[in-house]
Amino acid sequence: MKQVLTTIIASIVLLGCAQRITPQYRNVVDVSYAISDETGDIYCSSTKIGHELFLTAAHCLGKPDGLFIVDKADTPIKATIVRKDEPNDLALISAPISGPNVRLLTIDPTLGDEVLAIGWPLGMGPTLTRGLWQGNTKIEVEDGVERRYSYITAPLAPGNSGGGVFVLYNGEWYLAAVSQAVPVIAINGFTPNLVFHLGMVSYPPQLKAFLNEKN
Repeated sequence: MKQVLTTIIASIVLLGCAQRITPQYRNVVDVSYAISDETGDIYCSSTKIGHELFLTAAHCLGKPDGLFIVDKADTPIKATIVRKDEPNDLALISAPISGPNVRLLTIDPTLGDEVLAIGWPLGMGPTLTRGLWQGNTKIEVEDGVERRYSYITAPLAPGNSGGGVFVLYNGEWYLAAVSQAVPVIAINGFTPNLVFHLGMVSYPPQLKAFLNEKN
């Protein structure tokens, strides 16, 4: 019952916050792709960053035999894992799909920067939501491995994971982070105050370090 309520609430939030795709978002949509399993069910999102290379979240990989990227003709294309960083929840995957590549933000976002998150939440999309970069960083250490992540106020839901988080810089959208999770605070089984929403995204310096590694 709780899962059903969470899905309904997330759908309402997304439908209320999603942006219609207009020309100013076309470049963002063109580099964004859904991830599906072998049955074609969409469960995560990704961004094309290079020749047949896609950036996503490590927890989206699932079973290698069931990893597909949905191309612009809505055809699932078999993908393979190139590299992953599980502590920082980042992964590169490859699939024979052509198209434009994303533009990466070369500077770190700052508090109040306008952000745009794109993905396939609950299997629907592409869906765009807008918010602000929060500028704060959470640090966790597990088994001696440090992980950092940041927050945005653009609404996210299951399925947004792995999708691009873009920052508006000089009038253009640049990839700054990857959607990773939706922190949920429950009181007596119910989620309060959905107007104030924080989505967890990758920490930009660690994302840049991951992308700068050799494939």
